[in-house]
Amino acid sequence: TEKKNLEEGTLVLEIDPNTPRGMWKLGVITSVQPSKDQKVRTVTIRMSNGNSYKRPINKLIPLQFGTTT
Repeated sequence: TEKKNLEEGTLVLEIDPNTPRGMWKLGVITSVQPSKDQKVRTVTIRMSNGNSYKRPINKLIPLQFGTTT
């Protein structure tokens, strides 16, 4: 299903199949790389240790805070 594109500044969990779910690492999206059809499929994330990585969006879980009205 089509969803809203990920944006810079979004807090995400990085899915790592070699790590238990409770141990997945947090990161922040620092840049997005839209494809020719303007859909974001790859992003660069900065981890808490300061390292940055390019990751496909299907390996990330965006986190949302607050309540909706």
